[in-house]
Amino acid sequence: MILTITGPSASGKTTLMRGLIAERAGIEPLESVTTRQPRESDVPGEYKYVPESWFETFLQEDAFLWYIILHGNRYGTRKQTVDLALEDTRTHVAILDFRGVHKLIWRAIAQDKRELVRSIYLYVEDEHILRARMTQRKSESPEKIEQRIAECRPWNKFARSIEHIIPFRFIDGSLPTEKVLKQTLTVLDEPIKNMRPSF
Repeated sequence: MILTITGPSASGKTTLMRGLIAERAGIEPLESVTTRQPRESDVPGEYKYVPESWFETFLQEDAFLWYIILHGNRYGTRKQTVDLALEDTRTHVAILDFRGVHKLIWRAIAQDKRELVRSIYLYVEDEHILRARMTQRKSESPEKIEQRIAECRPWNKFARSIEHIIPFRFIDGSLPTEKVLKQTLTVLDEPIKNMRPSF
């Protein structure tokens, strides 16, 4: 199974991933490839850090199911990684943007495994919360923080508008961490028969 987590910057995506891995055996990150430098907040196994030249080689080989440039860095997830995760008995967690989730769903549909993809959207309506969380990281300037907030501002509305394409389970990312984790585990524990495709 693959669980995707989507949401604006500082909505709690990495915190949720860490909580899931700590709470339950058999949950691990779905590895992505990135050109950015490692961060202390990164979850072990979440990223393979590569130089730009390696990323270009993967692109030329059509190895990625999806890739994106976000905040000046390049990210991609390889088709082989996704296919192996869909075969695995463990749960793989991926932090993805909308396009990545969409491509993953269609990859699963092509393999008749749509029920093995579940998608969470962490929303935070109060921008003051996002701003405070980003400021607490002490890794970006106030200008960069405002840029991130502006880039993500339309996300919550957009996520609601595409529910017929990506049936997100919406969870309030401003809730205490333990409540967000509990709600996410409830989604994971739903029987597969209840996860029929909506399209």
